Amino acid sequence: PALADRLFEALVQSDEPLFRRQAANALGLDGGRAILDRISDKRLQNLEATAIISGMFANPATRDQAMTWLERNLDGLKPRLGGLLGQFVSITTSLCSEADAKRVETLFRPRLAELGMGELDLARPLGTIRQCAAIRAKRGAEVSAALAPAGR
Repeated sequence: PALADRLFEALVQSDEPLFRRQAANALGLDGGRAILDRISDKRLQNLEATAIISGMFANPATRDQAMTWLERNLDGLKPRLGGLLGQFVSITTSLCSEADAKRVETLFRPRLAELGMGELDLARPLGTIRQCAAIRAKRGAEVSAALAPAGR
C-alpha cells in the first residue's frame, strides 16, 4: 500500500500523459483496496479512474473487492463519470460465477435507461459471465490440474 500511495501521488502530480496513463493502469492491477477509496480524488482524471477500476476487475485477486466497491459506489460516481459509467458493465465480464452474474444484473438492470444502455448491453456481459461459470463447472478441475506446477 505504501508504494501504491506513492505512485498515486506521483500520478496526480504529474503533467505527463503517458506516465499518468501507465501509473493508473499499474494501480488498477496492483494498487489494492485502498486505491479504490481514492477514486473520488479530484486530481484524478476520469479515464484514469476508470483505468484503475478496470484493472481491479482484471486482477483475479482484487476482482471481488472491485465488484463490492462498485456496488457501493456506482451511484456516487454518476456526477463525476457520467457517460463513462456504462462501460462498467463490460468491465464485469472478467467475473465467472452465477452469483457474480446475479450481482451484475442486480446492479445494472435498474440503471439501464439512465446509463443510456439497452437490454443487449447487459445481456452480452451476463452471457459471458455465465458461459465462464458453465465452463468452470464442467472443466475447472481439469484446467487447474493442467496449469498446476509439476510435482504438486
